Amino acid sequence: MVVGIIAIVILVLAALFILPGLMNNSGSTTTPTVTTPTVTTPTQQ
Repeated sequence: MVVGIIAIVILVLAALFILPGLMNNSGSTTTPTVTTPTVTTPTQQ
């Protein structure tokens, strides 16, 4: 149960990092390479 909450928090943080990157990507030429930590989300309950 705790792992699921941690996975949700990681996804929210990744979204907060990716969304500004996509917003800035339309205006600037520099594409921010954001590594989404979605690999380390074990689905063990």
